[in-house]
Amino acid sequence: MHITVYQGAPGSRKTLTFLDTALDNAGLYLVAFPRNALIDEQADYCRKKAAQIGAAASIVPIHTDQSCHRGQVGRRIEEALEAKAGQSHVVMMISHAALLVLDPALLAGWHVAIDENLDASVGSGVFVATTSWSVLARHYRLDPLPGGQHWEVVPRDDVAPLTRKAIAAEAKDGLSAFLTYASQSRRTVFVDVGDWREAQVGRSIRWWSIWTPLVLNRCAAVTLIGAGYFESVPFHANDWLARGAITYAEKDLSVAGRANPRVRIHYYTRGHVGSTKWWESDEGHRCLLQVSDHQKLIGGPGYWSSNDAIRLVFRARFPGEWCSPKQAGTNGLIRHTSCLYIYSAKPQMDDAPIIDLLGLDRDVIRRAREFEDIRQFVLRGALRRPDYAGTYDIYLYDLAQAQDLEAYLHGIGIADLELVPVVEAGIMDVVRPGSAAVVPKAPLSRQEKRERNTASQQKRRAKVHAEETAKGIVRKRGRPRNASVDLGAIAP
Repeated sequence: MHITVYQGAPGSRKTLTFLDTALDNAGLYLVAFPRNALIDEQADYCRKKAAQIGAAASIVPIHTDQSCHRGQVGRRIEEALEAKAGQSHVVMMISHAALLVLDPALLAGWHVAIDENLDASVGSGVFVATTSWSVLARHYRLDPLPGGQHWEVVPRDDVAPLTRKAIAAEAKDGLSAFLTYASQSRRTVFVDVGDWREAQVGRSIRWWSIWTPLVLNRCAAVTLIGAGYFESVPFHANDWLARGAITYAEKDLSVAGRANPRVRIHYYTRGHVGSTKWWESDEGHRCLLQVSDHQKLIGGPGYWSSNDAIRLVFRARFPGEWCSPKQAGTNGLIRHTSCLYIYSAKPQMDDAPIIDLLGLDRDVIRRAREFEDIRQFVLRGALRRPDYAGTYDIYLYDLAQAQDLEAYLHGIGIADLELVPVVEAGIMDVVRPGSAAVVPKAPLSRQEKRERNTASQQKRRAKVHAEETAKGIVRKRGRPRNASVDLGAIAP
């Protein structure tokens, strides 16, 4: 399967370039966006652009926040796809969440684009099913995969699927997320047990779930739009699940001739890194208060955000436009010349299985989530404009975040960069109990990151290969043969 990837920094018109192409060329297009507000924003753009160029395209945004529409959003999308299939020019827009549960057969012949990384396509976790193991055994069989370490979870044909109510009832045992994924036929789900009865004795069961673009193999074309795709968890997961089955063509839309703004990246501490768990402690909370007091003193940022769990520490303490932490793709903040982002997206306990499965490390996950979110957020303001040449102030929590952002901005052509320690906030050298002071490493280049990730995965694969060879079992390359997509039937 062949996929085109639009690369380029935020502000390089990646999404708009694709939409312009879709409006200029008649056909059936479906674009999946990470947020409902972004669907509305891009639908407005398409309507105005279509009117300018005289395109007779039908612009169809569908999402859950549309109060003027009734009915379940999945059904509305299915009905719209069927109704529009016979038309010559359609641009339909839906959410990431809707795409993940959509029947791919409905998209045969459509040009499908996914805007920003589809993070929800990968899930993992751990559950205990001491009392619920019989429910699992009744509804799902376990098919062994080569290597004897993983089993694919396959719904039984002769048993009615679990209802949403039934899934919700199992939440007390931490099973709801697993059951939700296992009930979706578009995903491949694995566990590390070969018999559900093993859960009866209280054993913790690790599970993984991966949605792969291979399910879109009947589409006319598939395009991924996102600067950080090749560093993302979905990319690593697709590579593990179906190594070599997808080829990529990168389309670089990097901005040439960018103006030279003066960018000051302020950071509050070099002694520790932030996390939601740390900020729940008394000392961590005090650090947040110090940040809040400093922002009040300087008059606040143009726009700001934080993890939801700590938002109340900053709310109404200083001027500034609050917005959601996830701002990829939007142009609605472009008038601002400063921002504050106190944010953490460290690996959690439920990430341990996927980290182990893919042979990654915690730093890779932090870069793919936290650092990528930071890049997307700070480039929503005036810095998003290639012609902006003024001063731009960014406030982040720790030095590691600031250094990664500095390297990234330098890489996209911004040369006048300054790291500014906010010593006056009083938390610069605070060290978390039980940990040494943080000495940030110099950020790696994109090529160095790829080489390190490749080396890490090769080391893990060599270890697994040696173990399987010793057992007389060697896993073949590519996705397991009993998975839901037949790779042999997919033309390269």
